[in-house]
Amino acid sequence: MAEDLNLKYKPLSESLDVSGFECGEEPWSLSVAGFLQEDALREQSLGFSKTFVFFQNEDCAGFVTTLASQIRTDRYQVPNARYRQAPAVTIGRLGVAQPFHRMGVATKILDWTLVEAANSNFGVKYLTLHVDQDNDPGRSLYERFGFEDWTDSNMDKRFMVYDIYAD
Repeated sequence: MAEDLNLKYKPLSESLDVSGFECGEEPWSLSVAGFLQEDALREQSLGFSKTFVFFQNEDCAGFVTTLASQIRTDRYQVPNARYRQAPAVTIGRLGVAQPFHRMGVATKILDWTLVEAANSNFGVKYLTLHVDQDNDPGRSLYERFGFEDWTDSNMDKRFMVYDIYAD
């Protein structure tokens, strides 16, 4: 399980072969894998996001794509907000390769992302993400990790937020 994992990561680059990455047959899984294979490198080269690929030994176990963002504190009625926007890091995509499902890879990637955001040289208050309404395993994982559902209407994606500095 998770304690047996010794994940190493590398920033996505042209030298990494991610063409065989698969994380499931559900629509959201196909979308996540398609992003890594077809769009992530281009988005990164344009400065929109950064993608990190995680390996267990030589096998690609998963990836995360992050981007700088903000939360409009007036829209979400953030308690104790001093400004109209609060700085955030958004998890644009997070995928775990099918052979590594239910082994703690996503939790390790979330832990790494949290540490990176909290230790960045820029102010970051929140981690945010959108998860498909029908992605019960994903929503359950994020809720167990401590993300809160801030979705303000009945949408096909849930807006979830993790306060890095909550007590």
